[in-house]
Amino acid sequence: MREKTLATIQAHLDAAREKHPVFTPDGDGLLGALAKISEELGEVYMAKNDDEGLDRIVSEIFDLIAPAIRTAQGEYHDNSAS
Repeated sequence: MREKTLATIQAHLDAAREKHPVFTPDGDGLLGALAKISEELGEVYMAKNDDEGLDRIVSEIFDLIAPAIRTAQGEYHDNSAS
């Protein structure tokens, strides 16, 4: 993977963690995390459908990657587990 790509992923991940320090704050756990991924995928589609250009689409793709990584790392909060 290109160094620039990794740096961009890290920047989007850092921004997501800063904006939302608690991932799935409602305690929805994995389901909430998957919903966030789905929401971000919808943003990618909307950027494409609205002809917002490749730069915007790629930015949305990086926004999609951030919750996917957070989910893979188990950062979601699950009230049912307590």
